[in-house]
Amino acid sequence: MKQDWTVDEIIGHFTLLEEEQEFIKSNAPHNKLGKALLLKFFQYEFRFPEDQSEIPRQAIDYIAQQLDLSPDIFESYNWYGRSIKTHRKDIREVLGFRPATLSDQDSLHNWLLNEIIPGEHRPTYLEELTYSQLRELYIEPPSRKQINRLITSAIYNHEQRLFTQTSESLPAETKAQLRNLIQNTGELDEDLLVDADELLDYPIHELKVGAGGPQVKNIKRVCARLKRLQDIDLPTDLFEGIPLRFLRQYRQQVAVESPSHLQMHDKSKLGEAQTLTMLAVFCWVRQQEITDDLADLFIRVLKDIRLRAKYNEEKRLLNDFIRVDGKQQLLFRLAHSMLDNPDGIISEVLYPVIGEARLQALVEESKNKGEYYKSVQMKVTASYSYHYRQILPPLLKALRFRSNNDQHKPLIDALKIVEKYLSRTGSYYPKRALIPVEGVIQKQWQDWIYQADKSGGPHIRRSRYEVCVLQALSEKLRCKEIWIESANRYRNPAEDVPPDFNEKRKMYYDALSLPISGKKFVKRLKKQMRKALRALNDNMPDNDAVEILPKGGGWIKLTPYKAQEEPINLEYLKEHIKQRWWMTSLLDVIKEVDLQVGFTDGFKSLTGQQRLPQEELQRECKIDCVNGMPV
Repeated sequence: MKQDWTVDEIIGHFTLLEEEQEFIKSNAPHNKLGKALLLKFFQYEFRFPEDQSEIPRQAIDYIAQQLDLSPDIFESYNWYGRSIKTHRKDIREVLGFRPATLSDQDSLHNWLLNEIIPGEHRPTYLEELTYSQLRELYIEPPSRKQINRLITSAIYNHEQRLFTQTSESLPAETKAQLRNLIQNTGELDEDLLVDADELLDYPIHELKVGAGGPQVKNIKRVCARLKRLQDIDLPTDLFEGIPLRFLRQYRQQVAVESPSHLQMHDKSKLGEAQTLTMLAVFCWVRQQEITDDLADLFIRVLKDIRLRAKYNEEKRLLNDFIRVDGKQQLLFRLAHSMLDNPDGIISEVLYPVIGEARLQALVEESKNKGEYYKSVQMKVTASYSYHYRQILPPLLKALRFRSNNDQHKPLIDALKIVEKYLSRTGSYYPKRALIPVEGVIQKQWQDWIYQADKSGGPHIRRSRYEVCVLQALSEKLRCKEIWIESANRYRNPAEDVPPDFNEKRKMYYDALSLPISGKKFVKRLKKQMRKALRALNDNMPDNDAVEILPKGGGWIKLTPYKAQEEPINLEYLKEHIKQRWWMTSLLDVIKEVDLQVGFTDGFKSLTGQQRLPQEELQRECKIDCVNGMPV
């Protein structure tokens, strides 16, 4: 139970009703107060406190005040005597609860194992669900230690079941491929006083490396990693129905575990299934992550190519405009003449000012240079053809694109055409080839992709077509119209909702407090946004923390947040130490406690091994304790 309560909360939860006062009146003063506190605690927590420290001091004072008793007599309440057992029995009977039996614990264990843990593995939430289940069954929970042992046992049994099922589902060839990941491919001098795992070449090390920036060499390396994971050939339904957050804990464990430790586990009969499962999970999750990384790199490369082309084209136009003498003055003279003679004839007003020949030269210059967007597209194509085109074969080989919408089938077909002709020579597609254009190429580029060959006939130029196809693919990937097999963020959008979403649509919308109608949702969202904007507009003039700057059309400057205040309990603790030992700090006390009892030895790594030296770990833990941070 929480210890800090507001006045309204105390009154709402700890006020004794008339029948409750009648229930506790036939007791000695200290027993009367104790029974009243047990009753109100159980009504709020649906369990009894395990010791006096769980009951808030505010609740003791308020209930004692209602009973005209001194709160200090609660210290006389025997926490382990016969009276408290009688009080608990009476409270259970009046509220309709019964104690938990061994049979109840077995049933709860099976319920957790078969119904809850397959979808939720976090101990904190499992504890909440366990107490909620006991509350619905009107069963008094066992002690917190028993609950924790019950949850730990269920998690362990579920893991062992997962290890066994996964190991039995893996083909022999796949098991061999997984074991090869933790087999070193080099030799090491035994006299070297270094960690062998850091020097030996293990295939799994390459799979742990990040994707890097949007460069050709990085894309090729990521494609190679993905190809290696695909070659392991894990069954497609190996971890079907298991939440990704549950699998990620094993992926993280393998990521920080050394290959030598995994090999030691694999040598034991009990650890073989565990090691194979953890490696399979690592490969399963890493395949999704690397697929997402590869899609991100592909999108970033196309974006960088286009941004670089736009920058270079704008720079060229600006330099060209500045380089030609008189062009700026020419524009001024044109505008001045047109304003002075708005109804004049061009040959009579403009030609004398500039000259027909000069105007004709400007028109020809513009035609030769082409339009801005076409020039940018030409630069994109040139950069793609001479450098970035080499990423296309491994990319199309590693990624499998799909779509649930028939409208985008032409784009999928276009990708197949591009992949089919990658290994062939020639700058143009054959005349007989059926090249999809509608639904793939934007209208403005459908004429541009055609170019005359040596015979003079128009044919689709492969480099231009490929650029347009990849640009369309990038846009469709970002909005999930096109998705990728074995990906996570770029996965099938149908997997974003539960399998029974169509049948139970109303139930899911009600759970999210959302209307089924899209119009109602948009209307409500607009109302919320207008309300928030009005509040912002009304508050801003009188808000000293906000300032409207003149630059950039009105930039909004916010005052930085003030440093967070020190927790009140930590402040009390430091003050108490200062009063007793005025030259001793809290850090000194924690250091002394650690020297006496060694509490930092209790901080264990997730994998059972420790990379940081013990002295450094102790120092970090002590600093976190002093600052009130989680360790």
